[in-house]
Amino acid sequence: MFSVLSTGPSVSDAVTKITTDAQALTKAEHNGHIIMINHVSAVTAMDLPAVADAVGMSLRIVLNQVLTADCVIDAQAADKIKLFEFNITDTAANIGRWTEGRYLTYDESTGSGGNGNLGDHVQLFCDGSFWHAVSFSQTARTWSAAD
Repeated sequence: MFSVLSTGPSVSDAVTKITTDAQALTKAEHNGHIIMINHVSAVTAMDLPAVADAVGMSLRIVLNQVLTADCVIDAQAADKIKLFEFNITDTAANIGRWTEGRYLTYDESTGSGGNGNLGDHVQLFCDGSFWHAVSFSQTARTWSAAD
């Protein structure tokens, strides 16, 4: 038997609140973080580090406010995001949706009242070749990856 002694929050417990546009996320500053989008219209672009610089990086992006503008996450240059999207309307006969591309877009118009959904989120992980993503949302077709 062994015990684990905790001396405080770990990197994976860190929360970063974003309220402005054109955020450049880095492995050194954001690995393991929960990224909270905390502005209704000012966070329309976010850049991920290139896959070669982000091997092993993981993060979760969460809508902490409803949005009035789409949010686009850029994988950079020829890098790709491979997304598997889930939502609460999925059924056993039709579960999930697969898309891939350089850009991962959160389409706020699909949400409640056309303004996204509080709590929708996407988990991202980089294996050095691709960004892999799994998203969860309250409505279908909210997250989508494309070139």
